[in-house]
Amino acid sequence: METRCLVCGHGLLQKLRSPYKAITAQVLLLQADPAAAGGWGEALLRELDAWLGTGLTAGGLCDSPADLSPLPLAGIPGWWTAGPQDAAFYADTSVFRPAPAGLAKAPCRPVRLDAGRVLY
Repeated sequence: METRCLVCGHGLLQKLRSPYKAITAQVLLLQADPAAAGGWGEALLRELDAWLGTGLTAGGLCDSPADLSPLPLAGIPGWWTAGPQDAAFYADTSVFRPAPAGLAKAPCRPVRLDAGRVLY
């Protein structure tokens, strides 16, 4: 399984000008098989961007904060360059906190791809 993080948002870009370990994004979790669309090419990313724009504007894709999941950006391999991303790094509970008891996980929405197109 491969994981991709496509990060956008002017607030995050502003924070990344002066990075710090606890920068956290609120992310929309999607599950897709890019092999069905011929891989993560530029055309697929454009199609996914358009699909997301429509889904976010029309509603139903992300209607409340509960639809988003926190993602500490420093936890993405290779993003934190100020030191090693080892066991001690991830043991820092000021950044990598356990979820509060009773908090429901954000949904991971399936996205069906075919021949470079997002079908839903």
